[in-house]
Amino acid sequence: MLVVVLGLAPGPGQSAPLSEKEAFMLLFGKGNGAMRTLCVLERDGLISAEQRRRYSETLTPLLLERADDAVARRNLRVGMAFADGRASLCPSSVFSGGEGTP
Repeated sequence: MLVVVLGLAPGPGQSAPLSEKEAFMLLFGKGNGAMRTLCVLERDGLISAEQRRRYSETLTPLLLERADDAVARRNLRVGMAFADGRASLCPSSVFSGGEGTP
């Protein structure tokens, strides 16, 4: 019985497919964390709002990894927009306000 269970578990380098909710949470978290970091850099005067906007665009394909489809891109940008819209985190908003778009 143990052999059968081990045979069904994903091996090293493999992963079980994510549910829709898990995929959203993963990409939302990546986008939100990246934007929070960029906001701190702007708040501390290390980068400008324009640099933060450009860096968020540059980071998008890197954060998407292999999940570069419309849903994954939207989930990532929703996370970024969530952080960007919080005045307590970001000194300015660099997103145009469109749904999930930087």
